[in-house]
Amino acid sequence: MTRAWKAELSKLCTLPLMTYAAVGMVGLGAVLAMAFAALRSDGGGVVSPAAAAIDTVPYVQAGAILLGVLPVSQEYAGRQLGTTLTAVPHRGRVVVAKTFVAVVVLALVAVATVAAAWLVAEATLRA
Repeated sequence: MTRAWKAELSKLCTLPLMTYAAVGMVGLGAVLAMAFAALRSDGGGVVSPAAAAIDTVPYVQAGAILLGVLPVSQEYAGRQLGTTLTAVPHRGRVVVAKTFVAVVVLALVAVATVAAAWLVAEATLRA
């Protein structure tokens, strides 16, 4: 099973669109957090960086959807699915490996997005 996970992770890392989607998700979260922090601070109320970071979540969910859809769609479009099923004939293992790798990568990108949003909001509110 670990070979299937490693294979899925290596396939995922070689997709340029995955890198663009992950970097775009982190960047969009940071830019939106800056905008929300600046908008709230102009209102005169007390604003926390966490509130500004949380406000970005609904907007960056599109990036999360892309991170989930891109690997599978690329594999179907490039006809690599036949190779995958030949290498790992148990379809259940393939599905579990794909899901596991996608969840781990998405969790890492989500943590990076929230951290970047919080740091940018903190810097914006201090300025």
